[in-house]
Amino acid sequence: MDDVSVTVVIAPLFLPLMVESGVNPVHYASIVACSVVIGANSPPVAPILYMACRIGQVSIHKTVMPALMLIAWVGLPVMLVTTFVPELSLFLPRLLGFI
Repeated sequence: MDDVSVTVVIAPLFLPLMVESGVNPVHYASIVACSVVIGANSPPVAPILYMACRIGQVSIHKTVMPALMLIAWVGLPVMLVTTFVPELSLFLPRLLGFI
């Protein structure tokens, strides 16, 4: 599924469960966004990776390993910090007065 479809289907499904568990809806949205970005860039589906290879005229075989390394060293740590340190993902919305 593409990123918009996943967001539209999954986010409302789990939102009541997350709110009942005590997770702020804005924090939940940041968790979903990080998950969708990692999913859209990781093989074997990786629609964004395929599109970038097509635009850059690069073979997909040359980009899979660097993409996996980027996901492992950047994507997953950001996902873990976003999930388990809600103060960081809620700092800016609180500063702007949204929550």
